[in-house]
Amino acid sequence: MRGETKFVLGMVSGWFCLALAVGVADGLEHASAVKIAAVVWGLTALALLLSWLFQSARDWLDNTDVTWLIAPHLARFIGIYFLFLGSRGELPNGFARPAGIGDLIIAIFAALMLLVRAMRRRRVLLVWNMVGSIDMVFVAFAALRFGLRDWAAMAPLRHLP
Repeated sequence: MRGETKFVLGMVSGWFCLALAVGVADGLEHASAVKIAAVVWGLTALALLLSWLFQSARDWLDNTDVTWLIAPHLARFIGIYFLFLGSRGELPNGFARPAGIGDLIIAIFAALMLLVRAMRRRRVLLVWNMVGSIDMVFVAFAALRFGLRDWAAMAPLRHLP
């Protein structure tokens, strides 16, 4: 295993373990909408900063097979869960529907790109990545907006299912 791969796997594994521990301990159960938004944006900024500061992270990003960058977006099938919670009234539909549909679209295209190599052209990847990024920003701001309006309504997002 290359050095930069070990570095990235170590960072991702550490992040996953920390996120899982916080989730299992209900560490964000009573967090305000602003605190959760700060955590999301802070972790995003940290990931971007680390990939800019560490040459090994940049090397890994430059040299890795694109499937390793696409595959994690299969987790965005979580959109089904958003739609389910919205249909049961456990999440506001104004949040659940757009967030769920956006995540599903990105997840479906991720699956297609993993299955159909011809879809991994640079232009397709750029458009998919831009749409996916816009969707993530929208979901983060929508969660903040709905959380500020009705903190209890967003409770399902603060604990593991």
